[in-house]
Amino acid sequence: MKAFVCMTELSLKKAKFDRELYVVAFASDLRGKSNHRPTADGANNLTFGGFTPEIKAAMQYFVISASNIFHHIDRNQPVQLGGDGIVLYPPADPQGMLALHVSVVESDAGARNQGKLLETLFKDKDVLEALKAIAKVTSGAGPIPTGVVTAAMGVITDVLPKILQANKDDNLLDFDFSGRDMGRYHGTAEGSRHAFENKKVAAAIQVFVED
Repeated sequence: MKAFVCMTELSLKKAKFDRELYVVAFASDLRGKSNHRPTADGANNLTFGGFTPEIKAAMQYFVISASNIFHHIDRNQPVQLGGDGIVLYPPADPQGMLALHVSVVESDAGARNQGKLLETLFKDKDVLEALKAIAKVTSGAGPIPTGVVTAAMGVITDVLPKILQANKDDNLLDFDFSGRDMGRYHGTAEGSRHAFENKKVAAAIQVFVED
């Protein structure tokens, strides 16, 4: 069963005028090292495949998605996303489990620092240890254990806010999503909408599945 996830809605609820936003997301599944493929690169995504060895190594286990900077966004003004919007998980078979973390960020320094942000994240010693743990269990045959993936995702989502703060970017909203094949990854062939919001931001993702 293949799954595809994208963000189709994003808007500010409470903010000053003329803000700059971007989205960064990490997705993983039970494919292990066979999960290696290009980063999500839809119409509103930057591709980080040409960046540092740390990012390339992480891409063996995670889909890394980072949107363009959306400029001049005002309160209650939806970000203009056409088609499938921001691709978070390109079409693939998650092999039983899909885990996704999404952060909506207000940019202070601009797009030039997004690559540096990811490089710093995947150089963090705790994140490196989590990736090593995945590498050990994927060296043998069979699918990667669920607990190893969720542990690694937990480390990344714990370290990311600290790096965003150091980068002088404001993390406005975090969203975690997970699904199993027995529940069809909480998706449908037509696309299943999952909305999330807080006092500052409202957004929604669509989850598509096909047999």
